[in-house]
Amino acid sequence: MIASATGIEACASPDYLFQAAEKVYDLERVFVFREGFRGADDMLPERVQKEPLLEAEAATGQTFLNLRGMIQEYYQARGWSQEGFPPPEKLRAYGLEQAARDIEAIMNE
Repeated sequence: MIASATGIEACASPDYLFQAAEKVYDLERVFVFREGFRGADDMLPERVQKEPLLEAEAATGQTFLNLRGMIQEYYQARGWSQEGFPPPEKLRAYGLEQAARDIEAIMNE
């Protein structure tokens, strides 16, 4: 469908779609960091973290005890730093030079 809509035949490739989605996530991350967001802001509301789940079968009474650990695993899976920054070299590999410069400036603050 994407290839039909855009005329770009490469869109039909799963690798192309994966790379395009990864670019979107990384660019979104650069944007929110440029606007003042930081990795420490990657949290769920306190109520969600501390209030036990009710009547959710196997999860009843559980809470998100190690949310920060799960976030670190997510950063690692995305190839980001421990602070949640997409690596500038990855952005450059995608041809996103300005995004790479933006994230480098933020990392050096």
